[in-house]
Amino acid sequence: MWFYVNLLTLGYTFLEYFCFIMTKVECLLLFVGIILVMYSFKKEK
Repeated sequence: MWFYVNLLTLGYTFLEYFCFIMTKVECLLLFVGIILVMYSFKKEK
């Protein structure tokens, strides 16, 4: 993940950085994982 943060220092704009991140599978799986964790906490109560 540190490599992705270094792209901002190479002159990419935030929009270009965001578009690049959205094409990476591991970053998309992060959002899926967060949703699953939130769902599991809500289901336990």
